[in-house]
Amino acid sequence: MNLATGNNAPDFQIKDTEGNDVRLSDFKGSKNVLLLFFPLAFTGTCTKELCYVRDDLSPYLEMNVEVLGISVDSFFTLKEFKNSKELNFTLLSDFNKDVSAAMQKCLKIRVIYPISTLLKKRHPD
Repeated sequence: MNLATGNNAPDFQIKDTEGNDVRLSDFKGSKNVLLLFFPLAFTGTCTKELCYVRDDLSPYLEMNVEVLGISVDSFFTLKEFKNSKELNFTLLSDFNKDVSAAMQKCLKIRVIYPISTLLKKRHPD
């Protein structure tokens, strides 16, 4: 499947930093979603970029956007990362790389997917 603008985003279920299951479909009809794929927690560039999001989250909230950071780290690692950097948005563990595969990303680069309330990809890469 090519995740082109206007295509339906594939649903997924992965764990957050508290070990809770989060599904993309949970947001359907209620919130836009911004998927932020990043390779690894506690790395210089990823830390810097996610802290920028933390420091300027209000525009996303004003636009009814749920920000979901996704990496291949375990949820234990992501919990420590979230707490140590005081991140104010959800981090999800794609430990088995299932979501990365579904989104056709191998996490060699950072990727952002804006997803509408209808769970459609909003903008080109």
